[in-house]
Amino acid sequence: APVVIGDEAIEIIEGVQLTSAYSASDPEDVAVTLSLTGADASAMALSVEGNLTFVQVPDFEAPADAGADNVYNVTIVASDSIKETSYAVVITVTNATEGRVVDGPVSGASVHIDLNGDGIQDANESVVLTDAEGNYSLPVPATFPASIVSIGGTDTQTGKVLENIALVSEIRSASAPVAITPLTTVLVGIESEADQAAFLISVGLGSSLDDVLSADGWAAAESGDANAKAAQRISQQIATAMQAISNVIEGSADAGISAFDISKIVAAKIVAVAQSTEGIDLASAESMQSIIVASVNEVITDGSVDADILAAVATSMASVNNVIADVSLDPTSD
Repeated sequence: APVVIGDEAIEIIEGVQLTSAYSASDPEDVAVTLSLTGADASAMALSVEGNLTFVQVPDFEAPADAGADNVYNVTIVASDSIKETSYAVVITVTNATEGRVVDGPVSGASVHIDLNGDGIQDANESVVLTDAEGNYSLPVPATFPASIVSIGGTDTQTGKVLENIALVSEIRSASAPVAITPLTTVLVGIESEADQAAFLISVGLGSSLDDVLSADGWAAAESGDANAKAAQRISQQIATAMQAISNVIEGSADAGISAFDISKIVAAKIVAVAQSTEGIDLASAESMQSIIVASVNEVITDGSVDADILAAVATSMASVNNVIADVSLDPTSD
């Protein structure tokens, strides 16, 4: 009878496609064919090359196996037309922290669970790259809340490489998805939920914290949800500030500073302006100038960046944000 080689027991987190290969040989060197049977064969696919995959990428919260317990049982059958060998395989799907990184959806971003809050992916911190739609899936952390950080990637809507841009969010539970956006980066730097809600109001959003932190806002905006579209506009305006200020700092500072630290500084200055008596308007040159001057001066303390340059950058940022703020434009469109 043929001999089958491959993993008999597999553990994989939800949201990740299985890539497990199987091969078979026959003692008489006869050609061997592979087929798939078993209780969960309909949920799996086996290619002629022996690659076993899920028909649909698994969702822990909506198991597709016969027992609805996230344990998939299949049997690979190897036949040489005379005898056959049955090879049992058990695939266990585990829960994951999953979500999406969005400026537009960001592909190829490095996402890690930041257990010590330093913004650096340490050896004990799980890391993954986002897929073509900006989605990611990571093992669930042991404690909550936990910080999650995205670095770099490419905005799939514009093709722009977001060099060293850090975005941050917060994992609040084992089950809720986690959005990582410029807006969440600002929100997670605010200590209380009351102040977080107040910030959303200050920038004109009626969205709830859950809508911003735990929902796929990009998909909701694409489907026409008005609140999600408004949140996407604000997030893109924050992204304009983060990217411009990052470029100014990186182009002027002698000492290196991480993208994570720059994002934290800019986020804090955005909050400070929002909480000021003047309030915040991300499409005004005045608000942008307050944010960029405070951010740059915290990092570059020798006064080497000309105030006129910062004013010019602030004016450009405001011009871009005026376009983004236009409610007649779909923020998810080309």
